Amino acid sequence: KSWKDSALAASSVRMPEVPAWFSSESDRQPHVEAGRARFATLCMACHGESGKGDGPGSKGLIDGWGNPISPAVLASPHHKSGDSPRDLYRSIATGLNGTPMVGYAATLKEDEIWELVVWILAIGKN
Repeated sequence: KSWKDSALAASSVRMPEVPAWFSSESDRQPHVEAGRARFATLCMACHGESGKGDGPGSKGLIDGWGNPISPAVLASPHHKSGDSPRDLYRSIATGLNGTPMVGYAATLKEDEIWELVVWILAIGKN
């Protein structure tokens, strides 16, 4: 269905296929480490070092309606936006409307987002 005001409609985001390196534990490992480092730079302030939503920037966040909101617990094996690698990619790339979670599609390369995805999946297993 079209938006009544086309200016409010978001542009579509191309969803890439899961990289081939996802299928092999040994191929995935260097990407996990790269994702860990990128997570520390971009995500740890809110999501915390171990992805429990307890970073120093997690306090005082509000949603789009002015209500208090906590960052997602990424160390969980399940995620509100979906558990598949592509679900996590979409959330990182586009952000989550109504929350402080921004999208990174314009600032990160596809492989960099996939590395964040594989790190999130790794911390969810702990």
